Amino acid sequence: MSEKLKSFWEDVKRTLRVASRPTYDEIWQMFKITIIGFLIVGFIGFVFQLAGSLITGAALP
Repeated sequence: MSEKLKSFWEDVKRTLRVASRPTYDEIWQMFKITIIGFLIVGFIGFVFQLAGSLITGAALP
């Protein structure tokens, strides 16, 4: 078990040594992609809510 843990720890150290902090442009791009994803998921949820309300004849929220 300790050999697996030691190997894992070496992999973690190697990854941290190679990794770098994202630039402002990379962070901004991730933010925009995340917001677009939220909007798409929200729109799909709204469409399903609307379709369900129209099918059942219920009032819209």
